[in-house]
Amino acid sequence: MDDIVILRDLAARYVEICSDPVMDKRRSLWRRHNSLRRTHRLIYIRAFAWQEMPQSKLLCQDPFLRSYEDFFRQSLFRYTFEDDFIFEPWITVNAACLTPPEGVWGLASPRMHSDENRGSFVWDAPIKT
Repeated sequence: MDDIVILRDLAARYVEICSDPVMDKRRSLWRRHNSLRRTHRLIYIRAFAWQEMPQSKLLCQDPFLRSYEDFFRQSLFRYTFEDDFIFEPWITVNAACLTPPEGVWGLASPRMHSDENRGSFVWDAPIKT
């Protein structure tokens, strides 16, 4: 299946969720809650094991588009939680940021990455005591 077709299908389902009237209600509830006015208890599930879910399997081939596919698939999965999360009708696009090889402050800060997919890294501090 073509990457664009995949993304259009996912985006259409995402827009459908965003345009659900319940999002306006949730937005209003969060405003009241954050203004310290009484509301019922709002539920927000912050973290979940997305990479372990079968729904996290990506189909797009283009690495750039895969990040958007992941966003849409994760959002569609999150919607099944039925918590008070608000789905906004836009996508956040990160700014391009190039870090010079010598680091932001003129010191290289090498990282040693693990061999595991989505694994962690160890930072080798340039100044040692």
